[in-house]
Amino acid sequence: MVAVDLSKEFIEIENVEDIKLSIDAIVNTLTELNEVNAVKILIDGEENVNIENTEITLNENFTRTIT
Repeated sequence: MVAVDLSKEFIEIENVEDIKLSIDAIVNTLTELNEVNAVKILIDGEENVNIENTEITLNENFTRTIT
């Protein structure tokens, strides 16, 4: 597992689909590395951030969505 610390601007993206696509892109890219099987996303060093007005929460380790 690897942790990625992003700035709060990441969760200020207005389009929910853009946030989902960005998370998928980050996770799928990092899990290309043999030693990485999951990604924990932090916002300004904080875990378990909920993205307002969406169903997206960053309280889990994300795994690869494509093979």
